[in-house]
Amino acid sequence: MEHIKGIIFDLDETLIDTKSLKQFRDRGQWKSCYENVKHTIHFDNGEILLDYLSKSDLKISIVTNSPRKYAETVLKYHNISYEILVAYHDCKPRKPHPAPIFMCAEQMGHPLKNIIGIGDDIRDITAYKNAGIYAIGVSWGVSPGSDLKLAGADIVVDSQCEIIDVLKSFGVGVDYNVNL
Repeated sequence: MEHIKGIIFDLDETLIDTKSLKQFRDRGQWKSCYENVKHTIHFDNGEILLDYLSKSDLKISIVTNSPRKYAETVLKYHNISYEILVAYHDCKPRKPHPAPIFMCAEQMGHPLKNIIGIGDDIRDITAYKNAGIYAIGVSWGVSPGSDLKLAGADIVVDSQCEIIDVLKSFGVGVDYNVNL
C-alpha cells in the first residue's frame, strides 16, 4: 500500500457514540439531537486516537449520511478537528455508493490509494471498497465484525488503539507512544 495521506471516518457509532440520539435521528427530530448532544460520548480511548491523529500529517475527513448541521454540532461538541466534511445533502447517491468517498478524496487532493476509510456499518465498508480504498471496520458500531469482514473490510478492529496499530503498520506516527 502507498503512503497514507488521509483518513475518512464515518461519524455515528464509529468516531462518536451517538446511540443516545438515534431515536431523534430516526424521527428527524434534529432540534432534540442538538439539545441532547451532551449525551454523546467518545468510545473507549477515542481521545487517544484523536491526539495521535492531531500529531500526524494526515488529512482527517468525515463522510456521513447524517445532515451537515447535525454532524458539525457533534464534531464541535467533541472538539474534533477535520478538514473535509461530506454530509447527507452534499452528495447523491449516498453511502453505500462510493460517490461521497470520491467527492471527499477529490477535496482532500490525494489519490484513493493514499486514503484509508474507517466505519462501523456495512454501507461504510461497501462505499470504501467500491471506491478502491483500504477499509477498516470497527466492531463497536452498527454491524458485527463478521458482517464487516463479509462486506470486504480489509481488517476489523475492536478498539480505537487498534486503529493506531494499523496506522503505525503503514508508517503513520511511528514515534507516537500510546499511554493507557
